[in-house]
Order: sequence, then structure tokens, then C-alpha cells
Amino acid sequence: MKMCCLSELCKKEIICTSDGRKLGYPTDVQIDCKCGQILSLIVPVKSALSLLGGKNCINVPWCDVERIGCDVIWVCGRYDRKDGKCDCECN
Repeated sequence: MKMCCLSELCKKEIICTSDGRKLGYPTDVQIDCKCGQILSLIVPVKSALSLLGGKNCINVPWCDVERIGCDVIWVCGRYDRKDGKCDCECN
């Protein structure tokens, strides 16, 4: 198993396997401090509102990550860039 640092993870583009859409690059992760498990990847959404100070993000649950490759992170689900929510349930 190859290890990956957080700095390397942030250089990988997130792509949905369901529709091939590019979500962007993760800038942060959400971690459960009690058990040390990654809960989600946080991807900023670039929009007209973000230029005016609005902070929209897509929250990609860690359980949606299907595969981490050399340059991309493949995730399942359909993500809405407006509200940052996913339409699928984690297994």
C-alpha cells in the first residue's frame, strides 16, 4: 500500500465517476479527532458569490472516495456545486 501525505492529496483533482465532472482540488480535510479518521474532503467552489466574500464548499464524504490515483481522486455520487451536498448515501 502506497502512503499519501495531505500535501500530495491536495494536488489531486477530484472527479465524479457517475458523470465525469471535475469538482476541483481539495484544500482541507475534516478529521474525527477522537479516532483520527478522515471524515471528508473539502473542495472550494469558485463562483460569482465567492468573489464577493461568500464561501461555498463541496463536502465530499471519505466513504465516497473510490480510488486515489497519481493525479486524480475518483469519487462516487453526484455533487451539487450550489449547496455542496451529495445525493448518495455512504455504505
